[in-house]
Amino acid sequence: MTMRRVRGSDLTFNLPEDQDVVNVPVLRRIDPRYEYWLCEQAIRAPGAAGPMMGADVNGASAAMTPTFQSGSPGPGGGDFGPCVSLTTGTTAAGRAHWGLGNGAIVHALNSFYELLYWRSCIAILDLSDAVEEYDVWFGFGDSSISAVPTDGLQFVYNRDGLGTNWFVQNRAAGAGAAVDTGVPVAPNSAHEFIVSWTPSGGVKYWYDGTVIANLTNNLPGPANVFGAGAGILKSAGISARNFIVGYQEVYARWSTPRGLPLPPELT
Repeated sequence: MTMRRVRGSDLTFNLPEDQDVVNVPVLRRIDPRYEYWLCEQAIRAPGAAGPMMGADVNGASAAMTPTFQSGSPGPGGGDFGPCVSLTTGTTAAGRAHWGLGNGAIVHALNSFYELLYWRSCIAILDLSDAVEEYDVWFGFGDSSISAVPTDGLQFVYNRDGLGTNWFVQNRAAGAGAAVDTGVPVAPNSAHEFIVSWTPSGGVKYWYDGTVIANLTNNLPGPANVFGAGAGILKSAGISARNFIVGYQEVYARWSTPRGLPLPPELT
């Protein structure tokens, strides 16, 4: 059986040629006693339908888009290629969210995690302005899309409320101020975003491979369950606004093994 490569940033893996990865979470394990990928979103080909994780929309849509900046590189050097487009539609309060639902990460930041991260490649198409206003957030967050999530660890773009840069925010039960990263939101440009948490290092926010913020306060606890994903919410105007997502990944690694090693005859 021939194999083909499916690429998610620098995390590359092989799948059988006849395996369809559209609409199916791709679970990969190095050693399931210690680590797992909750979900890797991979898109097989232009024109394939539907997001792989849950989409929640109002007057909007989350749809596959066959190309974006065809022939232009993403942050890893490869063509950004097929992607998912999250759009507000033309309603004044249109919104869309794509990701794991609230409670998917039920144990929050408990001590058995050695590492937890969310990772994505995202591009904003049109900047927000006073006529066509919208907010964007992504990373870890609860599944509410009528407002910025109240629990989670997230990147935020909120022009009228915060400014024209990327902001980051740790939030627990609604508490936690947004922090300016100093990095401007650039339209029509694909970038890699990572939110990572370790018990000793707090929450690091990465932009194209560089840590642009490190926050240790307002960490969600066991009572503040959350999921992961990306969302956009319109607040003014009737022109559709959207951004595109190349992939999303959530990864967790335990600090201690959850099982015994395999017998020698099975390794």
